[in-house]
Amino acid sequence: MAKFPSYIPAVEGKLSISSREIWRVIDREKLRQFCEEIYGVAVAPEAADYFGRLMVRHIEGFKTYLPIHIRDHRPVTARDIYDAASRYFS
Repeated sequence: MAKFPSYIPAVEGKLSISSREIWRVIDREKLRQFCEEIYGVAVAPEAADYFGRLMVRHIEGFKTYLPIHIRDHRPVTARDIYDAASRYFS
């Protein structure tokens, strides 16, 4: 299993990632292949594209659940994302 970084880097200093910008961060084909590995069946490119757009919505949705003190210019930590996800999905 790949180790995730302890912080989430900004995309060109922006606070959110648009649907178009996500493909500068994520390789579409690698995402499609990853989905195929997980699901064990072929995945259409359109399905992987949709999954990428869903990821954008979750990334942006987490923003309001992150601790206020991240505005003090410290990196977002894995714990911050865990806490935000716990609140977001509850």
